[in-house]
Amino acid sequence: MICKLMKIRAPSGSDAEPINKVVEAAENILGGEKIEKAFLFAPDALGEWLFQKYKDDFNVVIEAAPITVKLNSVLPTYTPVCYGSMFTGMKPEKHGIRKYDKPVLRCETIFDSLIKAGKHVAIVAVRDLLIIIRRIMILKLRKG
Repeated sequence: MICKLMKIRAPSGSDAEPINKVVEAAENILGGEKIEKAFLFAPDALGEWLFQKYKDDFNVVIEAAPITVKLNSVLPTYTPVCYGSMFTGMKPEKHGIRKYDKPVLRCETIFDSLIKAGKHVAIVAVRDLLIIIRRIMILKLRKG
């Protein structure tokens, strides 16, 4: 999806199809222009049950990005397996990560595609990020 909206080649080997509902909505907003910069937020372990339980805390996100699409996770649902699929567009059998360990992807990722397209890439990992975001959202809501 990001690759399509930025009009760059998806990672080689990717089997994933863009989600048409999201692409069409974005293209309507963009008027057909390509995205030059993107912020890809990939929280770990944010399942539907968590979203439903704390839905009020997500109002800020829902207002900014009102399009919702129900998706299924790859199996097994371990962080490295899921992220491997999200960032390559491949199923675990193809990208090779099938368990929770410290894997190294040996195939092309969205980050490789962005670099090949002349984009700058930064990856930031923050421990307990969802807890921090939830606290910030609660403080903002209290301030009005």
